[in-house]
Amino acid sequence: MILYKNNSKLDQKVVTTIDGSLEYRRNCKFIKEKYYRMGDHVHFIESENLWYRVELNKIKYNSLTKKWELKNK
Repeated sequence: MILYKNNSKLDQKVVTTIDGSLEYRRNCKFIKEKYYRMGDHVHFIESENLWYRVELNKIKYNSLTKKWELKNK
């Protein structure tokens, strides 16, 4: 994934994320009227087949499986 902060010269749509930083739209998920950077603000939970926001504090990183998962499982 090419981040805006590493290469701001691509001819791609740029959005403002929840933390106020600029990012390419293709690197973000639009959830509840806000943009979240994938792999930073939101992570994909395979077992649920959904993206979860880190700010909700419902997910954790499992260092054994090297995947993000729900805390209650």
